[in-house]
Formats: sequence, structure tokens, C-alpha cells
Amino acid sequence: MNVIIITKDGLIVDVAVHECAYRCALAYVAACASAVLDYVERTTGRCDYEDYSDMVSVEEVQELSRAKSTSEHARKIAADAELMHQLAYDCPGLAAFAKDYAEDLLTTL
Repeated sequence: MNVIIITKDGLIVDVAVHECAYRCALAYVAACASAVLDYVERTTGRCDYEDYSDMVSVEEVQELSRAKSTSEHARKIAADAELMHQLAYDCPGLAAFAKDYAEDLLTTL
């Protein structure tokens, strides 16, 4: 018997599919955040800002999120179960964003 869950939008999804989507989203969001931080450090020489919102334009974030290196980094993060657990535990805001992102992606299937 398959275990299902109902998302916030009322979508009925197999729990394994939902968990996979969440793990992929968390890895991707973490890789994008890492790419933004690396970009800011490369362009400014610093990595200790309190607020990065004015440091990178929307277009630059979109470009970084589509980069092959970001995809490769996301795959490496997703393959590391301990790192995934640590990200979910240490970064609850990132985990919540990834959960919402995963559910949004599942509604487009």
C-alpha cells in the first residue's frame, strides 16, 4: 500500500515522491545560496555581509541558479544524506522554502 500525503494546495502525492522532491529542492536551494555567496565574495572580496539583498541583482541570481556548476553542486549535496539532514536542521528557513518550492513543483506535474 502506498502512503500518500496531501500538500497545502490539496495535491495528493505519494510520500516517496514528495520526499524526493523535497530533497532535490533543498539541495538546489542550498546550491543556489552557495553560488550567490561565492559570487559576492569573488566580486567584492568579502563574505561577511549581514544582508546580501543589495549585493546581487535578480538577473544575476537567475543566471547563477541556471549555471552548470550550481546543478553539479546540488547533485553532490543531495547525495550526502548527513549534509541534507544537517541543512534541514540548521537552516529551518531554507528547509521551509525548499518544502514550499517542492510542493509548487509537484503541482506543475
